[in-house]
Amino acid sequence: MTLRTHLRFSTAMTTADTLVVPESLEERTPLERQSDIDWS
Repeated sequence: MTLRTHLRFSTAMTTADTLVVPESLEERTPLERQSDIDWS
């Protein structure tokens, strides 16, 4: 695979599974108040 930058990646790299992020990085709703923070 050739990209606009003319970099070439091996087939194994371009067909690899996507990155699975830990739960801590998943999208979450924002807190409503500073007191909602669990400081423990």
